[in-house]
Amino acid sequence: MAPWITRTGYLLNSALLVLLSVGIPLAVYHFYDAARNSDDGLRDALAIYAAVIYGIPLWLVLVALGLLAFGLCQSKRWLAVVMSLSLAAPICIVGGRVVGLHHWQKEFDYNRACADEVSDAVRVYAKEKGTYPERLDEIGTPLTRQLSRGRQIHPLEYERIGPDRFLVSYSYGWNRHIYDSRENCWKITD
Repeated sequence: MAPWITRTGYLLNSALLVLLSVGIPLAVYHFYDAARNSDDGLRDALAIYAAVIYGIPLWLVLVALGLLAFGLCQSKRWLAVVMSLSLAAPICIVGGRVVGLHHWQKEFDYNRACADEVSDAVRVYAKEKGTYPERLDEIGTPLTRQLSRGRQIHPLEYERIGPDRFLVSYSYGWNRHIYDSRENCWKITD
């Protein structure tokens, strides 16, 4: 084989390694970030966007570079590397999405627990004083007032509706989570 073909193969191998070292972590992070920071309604749309913008083009470039480098080097080891990388890239990207969704759910559960603590503290206050407080400051115990999820911070809101009813609420994107003391349950509204 001509020396320039071998050098070209090595250059393509180097380009592929650079692309892998930058492209796959970037795509994995983008899928993770899109899953963790999305609200319920946009989660799937952001995943499709991330797949079209990062996932599919990255995979096609990896396969094309790998096959071209294999054609120039004709190495069985390089063929194994190309095949494993072309399979590993989508698996890594899907893994980033799965981890992002897991973190989204953990943050959602933690925020719901904080909101439940507020509603429980309001009930304890009402048992002691005979009425619900006008503001959360009247309770006296430190309560979580800011809920974080991903990059966003959402205020936890309390509203006394009357002497026998209150609301605790917070929003994620266009979804508003409301606890009504009269119904004793959480509801999600758009």
